[in-house]
Amino acid sequence: MLAARSRGHEVTVLDNLRRGSFERAELANARAILGDARDTVACATAFEGAACVVHLAAQSNVMGSQSDPEYTFETNVAGTWTVATAAAHAGVKHLIFASSREVYGEPASLPVAEDALINPFNLYGASKAAGEALLRTLPWPSLQVSILRLSNVIGAGDAGRVVPLWLTAATSGQPLIVYGGTQILDFVPVETVVQAFVRVAESGPLCGPVNVGSGVPVALTELGQRIIAITNSNSKVEVRAARGPEITKFCTDTSRMNSVLGLCATRDPVGTIASWCQTL
Repeated sequence: MLAARSRGHEVTVLDNLRRGSFERAELANARAILGDARDTVACATAFEGAACVVHLAAQSNVMGSQSDPEYTFETNVAGTWTVATAAAHAGVKHLIFASSREVYGEPASLPVAEDALINPFNLYGASKAAGEALLRTLPWPSLQVSILRLSNVIGAGDAGRVVPLWLTAATSGQPLIVYGGTQILDFVPVETVVQAFVRVAESGPLCGPVNVGSGVPVALTELGQRIIAITNSNSKVEVRAARGPEITKFCTDTSRMNSVLGLCATRDPVGTIASWCQTL
């Protein structure tokens, strides 16, 4: 939001505050509406006069999706349809959908390009794949859709996911728990993701989906050791049995991100977490 406003754009934020908060510096001078993406009236109010809608609302946690499938479907699938319907009826010309690398499931090889098989491995991935399918088949030709498939986004202000959980554990001397221990994932700084959304909003609809990641494979055990080192902690990485339908390997092919969006991924995405320690 801050990036968009700094470039002269007026910003309206619609949020049900299930995870977020309006008490953030980034939202200063933005129009904030307490409401839900599943609510047609709330969406219509938020979208009035908008040129572009960035659809970020979701149950965005794999394990949370498994434990609360009804909310996952209602928000990620039905909610996406509500957002698109309201946007079209409000005369919005461009909708940008935050999809996920989870739509690929467990990939056959790395790095993963946009033309790889869509084969979700869990409810969250399936809900995002369903959202993409709905948006590709909208009956309103005036509403153009862009799809960004995000890798594991990291950045200050996050909560409830691996990096913030491990930072908290490390600073309190608790073990950093990893389930499985063999995972290799792609972490992308939130600043890169923000740049991607702003560039798509300003340049116009994309032709086909674009992955947004770092293109750097990071082992979770290595990530744990890096966090311990950054925080000067005495904590240990504790490996437990794998749980649920979580993928074990992913790394983004950033070729289209580079060529279409003009974004170059950082070569050390995990190094960006050092600044987080200043806020703990």
